[in-house]
Amino acid sequence: MKLELNNLYVNAGDTRLVENISLTIESGSVLALVGASGSGKSITCSALFDLLPNNLRYECDIRLDDQAINVRSIRGKHLSCIMQNPASAFNPLQTMKQHGVETMQASGQKFEQTTLIEAMRDAGLQDCENTLTLYPFQMSGGMLQRMMLALALVSCAELLVADEPTTDLDLVVQAHILNRLEQISKKRNLGVLLVTHDFGVVARMADHVAVMSDGQIVEQGSVEQIFHQPTHPATKALLNAHLSLYKEVSNG
Repeated sequence: MKLELNNLYVNAGDTRLVENISLTIESGSVLALVGASGSGKSITCSALFDLLPNNLRYECDIRLDDQAINVRSIRGKHLSCIMQNPASAFNPLQTMKQHGVETMQASGQKFEQTTLIEAMRDAGLQDCENTLTLYPFQMSGGMLQRMMLALALVSCAELLVADEPTTDLDLVVQAHILNRLEQISKKRNLGVLLVTHDFGVVARMADHVAVMSDGQIVEQGSVEQIFHQPTHPATKALLNAHLSLYKEVSNG
């Protein structure tokens, strides 16, 4: 399955926030969208899901397997997401089971607890029957992030957008989440758009990289090309920052 985002523009009044963005997500492949904070990565993801605030307007041609589509028709069915702030993604008045019921019904499925529990185990959750009785405030950030991944998986979508999936998590939990995401993408042949500013994550998981700066894609290529032959100053700056941090950690 292939999802193409072609010529995306996002405007706030007369101000252009994102310009001429084109990306392709394909089953079995991980595309990393990287850039510094404020480069336009999250706005691009929100536009892809048609979830921009009312004060923003966008234009885009979105195609699924070469057919023009309205993204709302595939959201939660062929395309799912995990976002960067798991605490804000859950209804505080609903248990995890209630979230699972809503997710499965929204994707056109009959609720089956065994199916949800299988997805939870794939996402790295334990004691799943008890977890289903919990409310968001009763769970850690790492558990909520795993549950968000489980809900994305239970939709059976072939394509997944992961927007900074390890932000605000400690290093051990980050590693666990990335391990699971890597294993699941291979097991289920997912197409993944991985949004991050961390080149360590890119090196570990991505097949291809698109670099954003000031609302534009400034460079695209394979991981090897981006790491060993970067051409744009924004790419070089991100790589230098990553390598400098790596040196500090190695020498620390």
